[in-house]
Amino acid sequence: MKKQIIKSIFYIAFFMSSVPVIAYAEPIVVEGAVPNETSKQAILNKIYAVYGKDQVVDKIQVRAVSAPNGWSDSVSEVIMEDLKKVKQGKLSVRGTQVELAGNMSNQNDIQPTTVNFQNLVQAPYRLNTQLTVNQAEQKIIDEALKN
Repeated sequence: MKKQIIKSIFYIAFFMSSVPVIAYAEPIVVEGAVPNETSKQAILNKIYAVYGKDQVVDKIQVRAVSAPNGWSDSVSEVIMEDLKKVKQGKLSVRGTQVELAGNMSNQNDIQPTTVNFQNLVQAPYRLNTQLTVNQAEQKIIDEALKN
């Protein structure tokens, strides 16, 4: 099987404030290179559906890059409501490697969220997650629940 060099790099960086009010949320920055305008629009439409168009900053460039078959569909698939649970996070897709990193508010959300994303990422794509709980936020939540 011929190895394909994947030049396509696509980042979805999303930075959300820990304040749940959407007016205070930082914008979602979508950046990277995609092979065509169709891929760009498919990804942007999915991001807009999840976060709202007014919360998204589009920095996607259309360039002559190679991508595996079904790449834009696979990327669009992982853009879902569960991304909102990840704060100060980053979703990165480089060729067939999908990486999700960031903080979650609740330790109990990490495993189900990871499983959810693993079910969405199909071969030949691979998922690597680095989700953690912000201990300071968790302590505040734990203290509030004690009372």
